[in-house]
Amino acid sequence: MKRFILFERRVHFFRRFGFPFIIILLIGIIAYLGSVIGRSAAERKAIDLLIQDSVPRGVFTLPSATDAKKWALFSFDFGGISFKYPPNWRTLPGETRGIIREGEDAIISTEATDANINGESMIAYRVARIAALTDLEYPVQMIEEADIAGRRALVLAYKSPEGRGLFYEITFLERGFFYTILLGIRNISTEIAAESIVDEYRAMLSTITIK
Repeated sequence: MKRFILFERRVHFFRRFGFPFIIILLIGIIAYLGSVIGRSAAERKAIDLLIQDSVPRGVFTLPSATDAKKWALFSFDFGGISFKYPPNWRTLPGETRGIIREGEDAIISTEATDANINGESMIAYRVARIAALTDLEYPVQMIEEADIAGRRALVLAYKSPEGRGLFYEITFLERGFFYTILLGIRNISTEIAAESIVDEYRAMLSTITIK
């Protein structure tokens, strides 16, 4: 029940602000992997190929030091996960799951998803997530790994089908939950502008703490 409540809150959040986000962290995008046993050899081979094709191909580096003394603190609803954000970002009124950049050109949303649905497997999560994005015609441009507070995290970068929205999401497994921090940039004007926002995202990720 808690998982569905989190999903409903997230749907309300994105409907309210009109961003073209496709968040499928909670529904059956992973469930099909749990029924692999007993399927045909051809289906198992197709899944094995998808696993190979989805292996991270690089490292999403984070700043080794970030001057965050004057930054505010943002915390997940539970789990002891928090990070800091700079003054040009603010929390959304009435929302506890996201922050928005001045000018409303970018937004960061957080999610915690019960990992029991796929046996607490980052590989299964990775394959299902990439498969779902592909089916929805959100082309995945980057598959990398990052070190988040000593945990190995998956980083995906992809665009919306019309190409106007750019997304970065980072997910790590901790104490039976997948924690995701999603950056969405809408109406990309220039690559330089997008890089500046991504650099801020990297800096925020470098301040993550897990208690």
